[in-house]
Amino acid sequence: MRCILGLAAGSFYLASCLAAAADCVQAYTFNVVVGGTTTTTMTPRVGKSCRLRLGRIDMRVDGVKLVRPPSHGKVGWSGKAVAYVGTKPGPDHFSFEWVGVDRYGKPNFMGVDVDVTVLP
Repeated sequence: MRCILGLAAGSFYLASCLAAAADCVQAYTFNVVVGGTTTTTMTPRVGKSCRLRLGRIDMRVDGVKLVRPPSHGKVGWSGKAVAYVGTKPGPDHFSFEWVGVDRYGKPNFMGVDVDVTVLP
């Protein structure tokens, strides 16, 4: 009985993880360049949050600067994570910069252009 219950609970957990992942599809080839701008994509569902997180880099990040706001979505950030929530289906685009100080002590940035396709 424990084995069956464990399998059932594991299947439910796996199904809930897959459902949550289907609410947001991010590009996996996401490389940020210090002092430059890169482009990535995301495909969230309407009303669902989609996040981009900054990994390990050679720069201290002090904040986020919104360069170009989205046309019909909302963007917010906390620490090294930027989140987008689509408000209507269709294409959208926004740009932001992680700003801070590079390893040489100079002010610098990492720009990101995000092409968004919001699903119903």
